[in-house]
Amino acid sequence: PYSYIWGYMALTYGPQHTRVPAYYTYKLMLDKLNGFTSIEKIDEEQYKYIVNGKPVYVMWSDSGKTATLPFVNNRITHIVTEQGKTMPDVEISSGSVQLSSTPIFVEEV
Repeated sequence: PYSYIWGYMALTYGPQHTRVPAYYTYKLMLDKLNGFTSIEKIDEEQYKYIVNGKPVYVMWSDSGKTATLPFVNNRITHIVTEQGKTMPDVEISSGSVQLSSTPIFVEEV
């Protein structure tokens, strides 16, 4: 049951077990990183995972810095942060990206 003390810290809430954004972010993280074979710290708040032989970068910045993207064409997947939204925003980019405190996944297109 929903608890005022725990608020929305669970992945679901209420009698219908309504899914919260953390549920979809957790699912996304499993989809992107499940079965990784190695991890390397690239920079503060930037990590490179090897998943099925391919690199997947996870990046964020509490200070809002800009990061150089690792590939010529990059698929940037944002985590789900809004209630009622079930799919992450995805964009294709090159060059650099302005990071925020919300992590992104970066893969080669």
